[in-house]
Amino acid sequence: MKKKTNSEKYAVNYGSDSHEIDSKTLSCSLSKLTEVINEINCQLKNGKKIEIKVKTFENGSFEVKIEINQFMSGDDLFSPSESNIPEVLTVFKELIELLKFLGDKAPKEAVRGDDKTKVISVESQVLFVSNIVYDIFTSGKIASSAIREHFRSLDSDESILSFTLYDESRTPIIDIKRDDFKRVASIKDIPLEEKELLDRAHLSVFKIVFSKNHKWQFYYKGVEINVQIQDSSFLKKVELGEHFAQGDVLYVDLMIKQKFDTKVNAFVNVSYDIIRVIQHIPRAEQTKLHLE
Repeated sequence: MKKKTNSEKYAVNYGSDSHEIDSKTLSCSLSKLTEVINEINCQLKNGKKIEIKVKTFENGSFEVKIEINQFMSGDDLFSPSESNIPEVLTVFKELIELLKFLGDKAPKEAVRGDDKTKVISVESQVLFVSNIVYDIFTSGKIASSAIREHFRSLDSDESILSFTLYDESRTPIIDIKRDDFKRVASIKDIPLEEKELLDRAHLSVFKIVFSKNHKWQFYYKGVEINVQIQDSSFLKKVELGEHFAQGDVLYVDLMIKQKFDTKVNAFVNVSYDIIRVIQHIPRAEQTKLHLE
């Protein structure tokens, strides 16, 4: 049996000069709003379920009161009880901002950092979004598609001048004007053909190659990989005779290049480069090291 753990109230405001709204517009908007919030919550993997209840309708600019309820099912009793509904809506907001930023063009490039992904548009403009937002954009097509359909519906109704989601204190969480409806709705489903991920990682040395432009072999998260070392200061230490042995660990900034494989509908790793060696940890000093 599911157990409700959190409940938060919000208001969806359809800015309009009228006190009415087309039933098709309202139905599509609320349906897609529910779809994207549930998909983002699923992508966050928090072990909780969400449902959205429509409350009373208000006068003025057409406004719908909603209640977002969060549940833990019987097998999720050990999940944290704190509400992560605000986190879900923050991801929703960032995803809209990313779609608006890109318009109808796929990103030119994306570089993943520790917490943020640097997204570069075809016009060479830059936007930083959280890694989970970019992951949902590239792999969680359900959320992006639901947002597009939501704003297409609003754009087709000329009486709707804005879309705003307020929290219970009337602080706007999402506020999109009509001028941006079409841009948010126009992004294509085409993902990047290539992308780069930057990961700060521990690599276990398996095979050392001292010849220039040859790749060392490491274990990374249990997988053997061939890596090109680009850190010139580290390579200088190698030339000067710093001792290395199998089983040593390098703590590094690892650049992973990926290509989209249409056969499996996913990005696959194609090459690895060490951009910077942060620390060399000899095997004898690893007794208390927790490797990834």
